[in-house]
Amino acid sequence: MEGRVIVNPKAIAQKLEKFKYPALILLLGLTLILWPSKQKQPEAQAPVPEQVESAPSVEEKMEEILSCIDGAGKVRVLLTLRTGDETVYQTDTTSAKGPDSESRSVTTVMAGSEDVPVVRQTVYGQYRGALIVCQGADSPAVRLQLVNAVAGLTGLPADRITVIKMKS
Repeated sequence: MEGRVIVNPKAIAQKLEKFKYPALILLLGLTLILWPSKQKQPEAQAPVPEQVESAPSVEEKMEEILSCIDGAGKVRVLLTLRTGDETVYQTDTTSAKGPDSESRSVTTVMAGSEDVPVVRQTVYGQYRGALIVCQGADSPAVRLQLVNAVAGLTGLPADRITVIKMKS
């Protein structure tokens, strides 16, 4: 019976008794690390299709209002944009710190059974300039009223608004 090791279970149990709490904590830590996470990884969001506006556009509304100015006659408006509209969606940020690293994940908040992103804010575009073509543009008073009206509606300075007489 040479080379045979005799194991005494009582002696092993006594030696393990002093390590039972660290071993239990280690086992619990490994269980938590290997536990599957239900958190989804952030996915690239497909753009949400914009709803078709049934209401008149800003230019059409301005044409309707500006044509009410005394002496303006028929009015056409063209606005150019510096930046387009931007939709900002609601997100949740989760951070985790490790001893040597830090991880951060950002997920878009979805609402309803259709998984539609929650809109936090809509930032409207900035105008670059305006062109107004109207029948009454030969009158300086009408031109001034049109420029003031468009400046008030768009925030454009007067030098970015051009008023031209419409051909007969």
